[in-house]
Amino acid sequence: MNHKILWVAPLMALVGCTGDQVGAREDGLFASIGVASPSASASSASSPSTPSSSATTTTSTVTTGVLAPRDPRPNTTVWRQCDAHRLVGSLRYGTRCPAPSGNWRADGRFAGLVNESGAGYCGYTLPAHLPFTFSGLPVHRSQDDVNGWVLRPEQWLEPDCPTVVPLSDDDAIASWGPAHVEAQRRQLDHLVSLPTVRPFFGQSLPQTTDVWILDASRNSSAADIEPLRGVHSDHGFAVGLLMRDLLCPEGREGVCPVRFKSRNVLGRGYDGGGAHGYIGDLAVAIRHAVDQNAQVIVLAVGFHEQFARQGDHNFDVNRFHEAADTIRAALNYARCRNVAVVAAAGNTEAGPLASVVDGRNPMYPAGFSDERGWSCGSTSPPANARLVLTASALDPWDAPAPNARANGEAELAAPGFAVVAPNPLGAGPSFVSGGTGSSFAAAHLAALVALVKAYQPGATPEAIHARIAQHGVRLGRDASFCHQTGRWPSCAEVRRIDVCRTVRSIVEPLCRPRSGGLLFIPPAECSALPVCDPLAAGAGAPAQGVDFARLAQATTESAADPSQIGVLGQCGASGAAVAGWPSSEPGSSLCPALEHENGIRTPNRVGSLPGVDPCGACVIDARDPARPELVVSLQPGLSIGSPVLDIGTSSVALGSFALQSQSSVTPLRIALPPMQVVPTHAKLSMMVGESQSATGYVPVYVGP
Repeated sequence: MNHKILWVAPLMALVGCTGDQVGAREDGLFASIGVASPSASASSASSPSTPSSSATTTTSTVTTGVLAPRDPRPNTTVWRQCDAHRLVGSLRYGTRCPAPSGNWRADGRFAGLVNESGAGYCGYTLPAHLPFTFSGLPVHRSQDDVNGWVLRPEQWLEPDCPTVVPLSDDDAIASWGPAHVEAQRRQLDHLVSLPTVRPFFGQSLPQTTDVWILDASRNSSAADIEPLRGVHSDHGFAVGLLMRDLLCPEGREGVCPVRFKSRNVLGRGYDGGGAHGYIGDLAVAIRHAVDQNAQVIVLAVGFHEQFARQGDHNFDVNRFHEAADTIRAALNYARCRNVAVVAAAGNTEAGPLASVVDGRNPMYPAGFSDERGWSCGSTSPPANARLVLTASALDPWDAPAPNARANGEAELAAPGFAVVAPNPLGAGPSFVSGGTGSSFAAAHLAALVALVKAYQPGATPEAIHARIAQHGVRLGRDASFCHQTGRWPSCAEVRRIDVCRTVRSIVEPLCRPRSGGLLFIPPAECSALPVCDPLAAGAGAPAQGVDFARLAQATTESAADPSQIGVLGQCGASGAAVAGWPSSEPGSSLCPALEHENGIRTPNRVGSLPGVDPCGACVIDARDPARPELVVSLQPGLSIGSPVLDIGTSSVALGSFALQSQSSVTPLRIALPPMQVVPTHAKLSMMVGESQSATGYVPVYVGP
């Protein structure tokens, strides 16, 4: 991921999800999507859902005869960890929001959103420069002021929490771009051109579809029809470019049935952890997009479960925090208008705060996959009223991407490893590096959803999901979360989406003669049907895009001395050092503790950002298997730690000190142990800074 990429959590902060943290910052906000700091607790107590219940509060104490100030803030995750200058709550009584006083102001953003009980939402804001206070916040009364119930502010209001979108740099290696793009297209079974259909009756197909990208993005105008790039908006830009590559394979000069619109839902601010926004703003943006005639909405952003569901691993609790519930209401608003919403399943976080409820661990809004919609006014929802379609990320061999979430694999999956987006629009580099994450799987799925809408404009989200699943490539394992119709769902098999087969399944029947009872319906006038070439499960390979001759020549000309940049240690399965390997890294152990799924030490703080690909260009030169060398050009500007190279079943610990001290000499060569068996690839893992892990596949070169 080579240009700073972004994601979302309760203030929102990713879920590109690229393509994928929420960590407590010193100012009380969150650094990125949904991961609190290791010192924070992840517990969350329920807020009252009935007038008779009361919120958990701290008790008042008396010291030397003086009553201590009472802090009524509930001891819940959202009150402990979210900025409380924006509050939201659902109405329990009546239809009008009670008025605030003092410095608090009414916030009308949520007008028109209702939950399954038909109740609306109230919002209140306090200027950011003022200290938080409950003074001025309204109580919520039933209409019988004498005998009715009264809820104090802390009993019906909660903070609108933060979300973030993840980052990457702009320094994609151009020589790698085409190879990465072709590998992605091959895995997707993409179309070289889109077929056209002119029915004997009705409109020509495909019809133009309006796709809205709610992300770290530039706000589009009425005239804009392409993905937009702006300051700190590379994540949304990469999502749009990936979609455009599938929807417009011949560019605007060919068949290109899409208008792109975007809205920045991460306007709270920006720092090194991502761009931040509010969950409530995402809900409002979903409704706005629907009202502006969106047909597909892509959410490559997310927040963690503890900011969505009430309770701590309590299987009997199924209420949602107030801000998260506005998202659910917005998704139902979209469903009632036949708008398909696609969300990223989320990227992994490490540490004790990972929350798994009912065995599922997706980010939200993707976590609402298991929720059903409710009444659309005068109409009842269909039996399987799906709120959101979810995508999880795959590596080139159809395994979950290296930063996939535990128990977070959806029924539909798409490429999400070391993703590179071609950029024919002229704004920025010709190839935009997104990185690794479910953001980019969501972009691919959303593009296919838009294609189905283009050829079947009336298709419902449920019908679209069924068609894509039916024609996807079966991967031989069940999804770990899904849309459920019972308390304990049995999820379907994970399927990699297949663009060509899905589109052909719609077009081919239209191009054959059909019988309409007593009428003979002539076939549509069709262009050539696409020729599909689905890639078998597990048959992919990482992009082999290194120009080895150029890379080898560059290292020959460099001043790097391989004897001074040798491998620092070879680690066995236990992590113990293999005897005979010298150590030259000051103050470090020979081999890192293998505590993380990438084989590197657990970062101090991690979030769900898309993972960067650490290699600008990397290859193992194994022309002489007895003396192999890692030829590496690291991404510029990376602060690396604990680099580990996995070759087959063995791990080799490379020296952070040695690599960083030679970072100005790129590329460089690192001597490796002899290879008894020469593999096709190896895996390079490292820490980037203190909060992110990075994984890249390294091809093995054995000669021309």
